Amino acid sequence: MRILVGLIVMLAVQAAAVGQDVTVPAEAKVLRTVEGRGVQIYRCDASAWVFVAPEAELFEGGSKVGTHGAGPVWIWKDGSSVKGAVVHKLASPEAGAVPWLLLKGTPAADAGVLGEVAWVRRWETHGGNAPIGTCEAGKSTRVEYSAKYSFYAAK
Repeated sequence: MRILVGLIVMLAVQAAAVGQDVTVPAEAKVLRTVEGRGVQIYRCDASAWVFVAPEAELFEGGSKVGTHGAGPVWIWKDGSSVKGAVVHKLASPEAGAVPWLLLKGTPAADAGVLGEVAWVRRWETHGGNAPIGTCEAGKSTRVEYSAKYSFYAAK
């Protein structure tokens, strides 16, 4: 029974639809907000662009504090990390920008800056959408983007 419930929860999280609210739960406490700057990587599968992974650096103030990559995962300079699973998506108000996201966070360990992250919010996105139109199978492209990422503790 637990396996079935876990599978249903996992499928519900994976089926997050564009247009939903990306507000964190009221009891969540913001730990850090950083700016991510990098690229969204796409690969041409037949004749359509398919998202592969993000590749970005994270900045707090003017200092690099971490990275963001496939998983999706965020890694802080202290070695702590958190993996995210999309719960909700909201179309960006900016044309050509990747959606705003609310992700459920799962830290790799309970130590370090990202050790108690329960939620990750991507917002204020700029750029990053796949190119419009057809493409040549097997080709890849890297589209520049930036976004704010806020990390939240459960309480």
